[in-house]
Amino acid sequence: MSRTYVQAMGEILLRAFRLCRTFATKQLPESDDTDHGMVVFNGLLNHINAIDKNLWNKSWDTIPLIPSSKVSNAGSYYRCIRGHTSAADDEPGVGANWTSYWTLDGGAASGSVPWVITTAWVCAGDFVFAGAFNIAGAFLRYSNSDLPLHVRDYSELFQASTFPYSGSGSMQTRRVNLLHAGTPTELMLDVKTERRIFLNPIPEEAIATSGVLHVMSVKFLAECTTSSDNAPIPPEYQDAFVYMLAGNLGDEYGVPLPRITRLESKGRGLWNELNKSPHKEQTNDSKIKSCF
Repeated sequence: MSRTYVQAMGEILLRAFRLCRTFATKQLPESDDTDHGMVVFNGLLNHINAIDKNLWNKSWDTIPLIPSSKVSNAGSYYRCIRGHTSAADDEPGVGANWTSYWTLDGGAASGSVPWVITTAWVCAGDFVFAGAFNIAGAFLRYSNSDLPLHVRDYSELFQASTFPYSGSGSMQTRRVNLLHAGTPTELMLDVKTERRIFLNPIPEEAIATSGVLHVMSVKFLAECTTSSDNAPIPPEYQDAFVYMLAGNLGDEYGVPLPRITRLESKGRGLWNELNKSPHKEQTNDSKIKSCF
């Protein structure tokens, strides 16, 4: 669960400036110093995000579903099974790769539009979800009911039952049933490329029209934009961050090297101590540790 952060960024920066003795006890940084301190803080935060996956935050996100695109082409009707921008190779029933993006829709003309090239087509069970690097839980709210979704590892998408891949009858080993729409029971997040969510089975039109997906997103700590923002770090990590930030700022403000070394050493020591503490738990689904 998320925490209430106890210090604003302005307080974090003031502590760091005073630790490196850039300003006297009762002296406040100028606005230019605060702005630069924010830049240094965000740089440190991004560095931590890159090398230490122990820090993350969780929050609920809501995603209104959109019905899958339905098109007509050369006298037949098709339903989109993968979101894409159309090209000649994926023209339904004609292109070399069309079965990767479309399935025959049983001749149903209702809701269909003529297929055209260079157009964005959507699939109700396959869409981009940027920002999160994992999903800790999910449910689908539809018709005054909350339907639980089992969150599976993306690798399972290609390691489960064999389903028809398209209307042409070709087969591939995939967990997601692309041929038949229904009520989703599973969710997978592909984090290897553009971060896409897959729902299995693909939501049928009634569900996709009014259903809302709720996901517990696991996200990297976000950058701050103003000194009034709450510090995007857990309270127990703030001292470690302040000392490391003071070391970085001191190097730029001409603080003597021995003091910079002491500040950075204490910050790293506090950080390593927290990372070894027993409150760090490992999630079953993601194998990602958290300090929340």
